[in-house]
Amino acid sequence: RKEGRDLRVAQDFLQRWWTDGEPAMRDSEILFCGEPVWLCPLLDRIADRPMLMRFNMAILDEFTYSNGTVSPVLDEWWAEFHGFVDRGSAALTSIGTRYTVEQVAYQTGGA
Repeated sequence: RKEGRDLRVAQDFLQRWWTDGEPAMRDSEILFCGEPVWLCPLLDRIADRPMLMRFNMAILDEFTYSNGTVSPVLDEWWAEFHGFVDRGSAALTSIGTRYTVEQVAYQTGGA
């Protein structure tokens, strides 16, 4: 991701990928979403089905910090993430290591 870009670029990409991709994926009842995890909430709006997420690393790796300030795109992404959680789309959350468990819990306010 480039600093200053909004989430529309990623959403447009995912929409094309979903529409033009493998038909079997569109027919599935549940999706498995992994790295980069920050795309999962965006894919959720497009796919509209339960999703199993696997966290192997921090979910905020793709967002730029400069001079101690967070990119405005991060606030936009948090709104997508909370909408994803509120919709109840995440079937399960799997995390690769204890370090990632703690990091994701901290990042999402679960710590």
